[in-house]
Formats: sequence, C-alpha cells, structure tokens
Amino acid sequence: AEVVISLLHEPLLLLDSNCRIISVNEAFLKIFGIEESLSRGQILYDLHGKAWDIPVFKDVFCEMVARHDLQKEREIKIEFPGIGTRTLCMNMQPVHRDSGEELYLLALDDITERKNSEVQKDEFISIASHEMKTPLTTAKGFLQLLESTISDDDEMARLYARKANHSIGRLNELIGELLDVSKIKNGKINYILREFDFDELIRDTVESIRFTSPDHTIIPTGKAGIICGDRDRLQQVLINLLTNAVKYSPAGGKVSVNALRENDSITVSVKDTGVGIPAADLEKVFQKYHRAEAHTAAFQGLGIGLFISHEIIERHKGRLWAESEQGKGSIFTFTIPCTV
Repeated sequence: AEVVISLLHEPLLLLDSNCRIISVNEAFLKIFGIEESLSRGQILYDLHGKAWDIPVFKDVFCEMVARHDLQKEREIKIEFPGIGTRTLCMNMQPVHRDSGEELYLLALDDITERKNSEVQKDEFISIASHEMKTPLTTAKGFLQLLESTISDDDEMARLYARKANHSIGRLNELIGELLDVSKIKNGKINYILREFDFDELIRDTVESIRFTSPDHTIIPTGKAGIICGDRDRLQQVLINLLTNAVKYSPAGGKVSVNALRENDSITVSVKDTGVGIPAADLEKVFQKYHRAEAHTAAFQGLGIGLFISHEIIERHKGRLWAESEQGKGSIFTFTIPCTV
C-alpha cells in the first residue's frame, strides 16, 4: 500500500486505527505544506496546529474503524494555517497488511474552487431567473391576447402563435428549473402527494416530447398503475430524462420508456441509442452543473436537469441511476415506492 500511494497524484495517507500516520504521498506534503519528517509517525489530529482535530473528521474516522468497511464520500471544511479554509472530499478504505493489521487509506480531493464556483453560479442563477420571470409572464399574456384576435381562417398565423406560446412555455419550464436549484439548496421545494395514474403521466409526457421531436421514435411500454406521489415533480423527472435522450441522439432514432410494477414499487427506465456517456463522467452526471467534457461543445445545457431529477426521486424515497457505454447510448432508471 505504501508503494502504491507514492505513485498517485491525489493526496493520500495511510493511517493506523489510532489515526497515526504510517505513510503519506508527495501530493499530500505539497498541497498542505508539510515536511515528510514531521508527518510520519504523528497523529493526524496534531498536524497543522491541530487543524484536523475537528469533530466531523473524528466522527467519520471513528465510524470507519468501528464498521471495518468502506466509508462513503464526505465533504468537510477545515481551516489550515497558511492556506486558509479548504473544502475537502474525503474517502476512506480499509487495507490489510500481511501481518493481519488493519490500516486505513485516506484519499483527499480539494474541491474548494469547485464549491466556490457553484456558489457564484447559484447566486447568478437565482438573480437572473427571478429577473426573467416577470417579463416572460408579460410576453405570454400579450401573446395570448394577440392569439385571440387572429381570425379562424388564418391558419398560418394561428400555427405561429401556438409555436410561440410553446416556446414561451418551455422558457418558463427552464426558469422554473433554475429556481428549483435555489429551492433545493435552501430545502424549500414543496411536494404535493396524491394518488394518480402513472401510466397516464407517461402517455402525456411522451405525447409532449413527440410534438417537439418529430424525428425520434418514442415508445412507451409496460404498466405502473396507480401510485402516490407528486405528479408534477415526477413528470419533471420524465421530461428531463426524455429530453436528454432525444438531445443526445442527434441523428434521430429510437427512445424507449419502460415501466414495471413489482410488489410495492415501480421501476421506470428511459433508454436511447445516442452518443452515450464516457465512463469517467458516469458517476458525476447527477452533480450540480456537471457536464461531460466530451459533450460540452456539441450539446448545450447547464447541467442542472439530472441534479434536480435526482433530488426529486430521493425525496420520493427512491433511487435514480445511469448506465451507459460511449457510442452506444444510455439507460437512466429510477425506482420509487408506490406510496411515499
């Protein structure tokens, strides 16, 4: 293990069960400004003037030692002398020496700049979306008045008015998603739970997407039946998944939506035959503002639709995940209980 961590570029430490440093790599020493001679054999809590001696880190480490298994990613903020406050993404994994002694590999990812960038984006999006809402509502009102003055014989004018109304409706949906980002951050999204026919929801959503994507074949299959949930929010998830399936299949093609009811839950999958997602991006697709580098030039977007969808499914006590192979399409699947 000590040889392996010395070869990797992210900050890594090898610790014993008392949080004593067995080994560190060059990346850790460089980023945190520590000499190797002052770290080896020391208790991690004592480094940086006891900067690591904070409850959140101790709690995670102690839980790891007690459970003897993988500790999921945790974000922590630490104030370091000389380099200021840093936001770290922390992963811990148990490793075993030949002697049977259990050690712990601590991986650290400094995500300070990313988090700061997210805060700036959140602030801009919140302000911009609120400022856009009023003039867009006014434009929609005037367009509806204009539509009411068009004669029944002027079919072209009515067609253009309907298309303009649809475009304004889509803009309103996008602004709603931008506002949702702020609501999620502040825990202010409200969910209205009621019984509804999920199969009808799929039919309505597919019909809407077909209207705007005539070059794609969208096929709904299976049955989910009656469930209890927030119909509008779950439709928002379906719209996001279907819109992405269409967008990332630019040459047209087939998109399928399959619903399956098993026991007390439903599983819904949206499958496309598009460009797929690179393996390196697959675990990040639900992160706020994340977009695969391979797709940023060819496909427009803000990287918030899947983030919002993931939050909605989690609030329904469900799970949303992705499977993909680059060049062969993607499958996005969520499962939720029939009653929340």
